[in-house]
Amino acid sequence: MQVIDARDMAEWMLSLGERRVAGTFNATGLDRPLTMSDLLEACRQAAGSDARWIWVDEAFLLEHKVGAWEEMPMWIPERTDDAPIGILQADIGRAVAAGLTFRPLLDTARDTLAWDAHAPGRSRAALGYAARPRNGAAARVGRARETGSVARPRPSGIVLGTAWSPRGTREGPR
Repeated sequence: MQVIDARDMAEWMLSLGERRVAGTFNATGLDRPLTMSDLLEACRQAAGSDARWIWVDEAFLLEHKVGAWEEMPMWIPERTDDAPIGILQADIGRAVAAGLTFRPLLDTARDTLAWDAHAPGRSRAALGYAARPRNGAAARVGRARETGSVARPRPSGIVLGTAWSPRGTREGPR
């Protein structure tokens, strides 16, 4: 999985311009392998939450028709007909060599949460979340769990998402 703080991207792009560096770069991040567990843990810490995760494997998500990326952010099935498998595996070595740096993920999560809480007009309702009906697979799975018609998966050894290192080795949650 690859994410980048927009401030890191902006600082790097300005630096490239100031140094008159030109070229083509894959600029995403981080400069180390990042798992879904890493991302969620940073978000949990930033929010001061005691949330607990229930990890499910890709087969479970596909069986329940959970929509990749929109209903399950940062997840794309390993096998897909309409998206390259390597979409979250860009080699960023050239950008890092050209000075791209990354702030700690926890800082990005904290700052994003603070910004969202105080940004005018950025409420969930203003963004359309409240108006959008919950009618996809997430709603079906949620309702089925509420009524007990779908068994909750056991959390031990079950993976919610996968991430890939720059070398392409699979990593799941820790």
